[in-house]
Amino acid sequence: MMVAVFMLVMMTVPMFAADPPSTIVIDWNGGGAISGAVVAGDDMYYNWSVNANSSVGNFNMTDYNNNPYTYNVDSVNAGFTASVSGGSATYSTEHTDQYAPMYGDEGQKTYSFICATSDGSASMAMWTNSNYASLQEANYGHAWTSSGDTFTADASSFQIVHQVTDSSGDYAFINAVGSGSASVDCMSSDIGSSSTTFGKGAGCYTDASYDGVGNQIVQFVASGNNSVNQFGITVNGNGDVGSACLNTILTFNGNASVPNFSASVD
Repeated sequence: MMVAVFMLVMMTVPMFAADPPSTIVIDWNGGGAISGAVVAGDDMYYNWSVNANSSVGNFNMTDYNNNPYTYNVDSVNAGFTASVSGGSATYSTEHTDQYAPMYGDEGQKTYSFICATSDGSASMAMWTNSNYASLQEANYGHAWTSSGDTFTADASSFQIVHQVTDSSGDYAFINAVGSGSASVDCMSSDIGSSSTTFGKGAGCYTDASYDGVGNQIVQFVASGNNSVNQFGITVNGNGDVGSACLNTILTFNGNASVPNFSASVD
């Protein structure tokens, strides 16, 4: 019998330079729907939703309340892990404050989505760091999926999506859909005000790979205002939003491996 779990979390972490770090930990295990939203002062916003026959997951956030260099922006680290069967999980983040005089506007975003039919499962593990300068995905040294990847799926039908977007609208994403098994590694991304890296940077070695077995379609997109570079190809733009774009589609029935889909976008 399916056990339904319903939860709505709305938390605001106050921002005071003298405060000790504030930590929020949320765990779940069961079937049904769960959703949550966490606001870390005026620095970060986190949102997730899960709806599946069975799921297990964790959200873990620390607002350090440290206000480095008295820029009135705290450092905030957070992680989200989820595994679902017969359903989906969505996780998004938004950097809502940074020191604009030196580092430009805030507004960087990440988005992750997994789904799988009930004859299999899909999992994700995503970690972010934010401060006065940027939003970073930094998965090194944190918990990954049980197979040691950032995203995994094994089902008769699944989808994996992951996207990063900088404050000026530059973005990059991977979208994999199909049947069989797949694994995605996306070690790190450094998301700034007017440029972003995808699957590299943020002080980590490059680890951006896709491996799949089955009948699948995988889309890699990098879109920028000035230039994009992916798979050794550079496309220049004219400064308009999306004027530089690479859209690469891989279709296969069997097995395929993409050792490095990392991108630089500005």
